[in-house]
Amino acid sequence: MNFFLTPGMMSFWIIGVWIITAIVHVGFAAAVLADAGMMPHKLRREPILVGGVIWALATLLGGVFVAVVYWLVHHSTLCPSQRTDAPASGPASP
Repeated sequence: MNFFLTPGMMSFWIIGVWIITAIVHVGFAAAVLADAGMMPHKLRREPILVGGVIWALATLLGGVFVAVVYWLVHHSTLCPSQRTDAPASGPASP
């Protein structure tokens, strides 16, 4: 008899996977919220599209996939490197 595949143990493993998934979602949502809160201070810009709380809620529901989208939009080469309201850092035109 296989101990890991009995009906009682299957529900235990399913509940365990759900708990681990919830912990991962909460962890990524907390990280996104902390990063979005530090963006105005470190990068001198606000989160793109929506605020940090909405990004955190989306990450709480969507998990790692939404966290990857957040990173792509804010920290990869896809994100704009300058604020749109800041003057350009190049030489002044005559």
